[in-house]
Amino acid sequence: METTIPLPLIASLDLASQPYFETGLPRKQLNHLGSIFFVAKNETFDLVFDFLKGHTAVRTFVNAAALEESDILSLLDAGARCVFVKEEQVASLEKYGDRIGLAATSAASKVPAGGALVDFEGDSTKALLKTFVDQKTSPVFLVTREESKAQETVKIGRASCRERVYG
Repeated sequence: METTIPLPLIASLDLASQPYFETGLPRKQLNHLGSIFFVAKNETFDLVFDFLKGHTAVRTFVNAAALEESDILSLLDAGARCVFVKEEQVASLEKYGDRIGLAATSAASKVPAGGALVDFEGDSTKALLKTFVDQKTSPVFLVTREESKAQETVKIGRASCRERVYG
């Protein structure tokens, strides 16, 4: 019997920088992971949309907080597993259930079923994660754009998980 367990880490692919696979994991290894995270902005929307249409077997998570609702719906239609949006967009997209998450910039009174996405920014991130742990928010995605902060991000993520489990 084979069991698939989701990885606690999701690779991020920056479609704004080319060539895409010059640094980081090669394409073949990304395929084995099965999940990829993107940041979609107006400038990269077409690239992300085309990737989604051509890679339906990959579980994709997209930070779409910089996009309008019509573009967010297009990403969902193209196959995005979960799209993270601004707090003011959550209510109108709730009908998409766990395919909508919150791109959190502060503690929210209600987090959608898709969970919360938190950008690592030092001490303020720790406080925000503690709020989500206290609210029993799940899942929580913690991201960093800076490779130099990757170890600290993992450390904070682990500590938050321990706090959630052992309270």
